[in-house]
Formats: sequence, C-alpha cells, structure tokens
Amino acid sequence: MSDLNKITEGEFIKAAIRGLRGKKKGLRLRPPVVAAFAEYFALVPDDAQDRIHNMARVGVIDSMQGKRGLVIYLPGESPTRANPLAIILATAGAMQKTA
Repeated sequence: MSDLNKITEGEFIKAAIRGLRGKKKGLRLRPPVVAAFAEYFALVPDDAQDRIHNMARVGVIDSMQGKRGLVIYLPGESPTRANPLAIILATAGAMQKTA
C-alpha cells in the first residue's frame, strides 16, 4: 500500500471504534486493537499504545478509565461522570437535613 492511500492515525482509531464496539458506545483498548494499529503504522506496540493515549489527551478521541483498562470513544460520545465536589455537597446537605 502506498503512503498516499494510508488513512491517518485518528481516522484508523475512529474506524476501529465504529467497527468493533458493537452495541456499546466505547471500545476497550485491548492488545489486538493496539497490535492492529502498530502493524498498520509500522510501530512497536508500546509506541502504538502511547500514540493512542496521546490522541485521547489532545481530543482526537474521548477516553475514560474503566474497571479493566482504558475505554476509547468517538468524540462527544463518552459518558460524563458526576463532579466529585457536587456529590460531596449533596451528601453533606442530605446529612444536615436528617440531623
């Protein structure tokens, strides 16, 4: 394959998320995904994983740490977590009402 026909790293990951996630919104970053990325872009698997993490840092894709590792999402599709400060304030307010 010539370099002109290759897709970009961001396009590759977005296509992988769309194709492999099934009914879920996100895709768990597992070794086969990293290996396919590394093979396509001729990288070492560690470098491939670093590049995927960097794409998440700069906002090409969204990510969230899950119970079993990093989960990657298409931009704007990641679930939002509650603000920890809001949870603490709500809990403290509920405790004051019961006291």
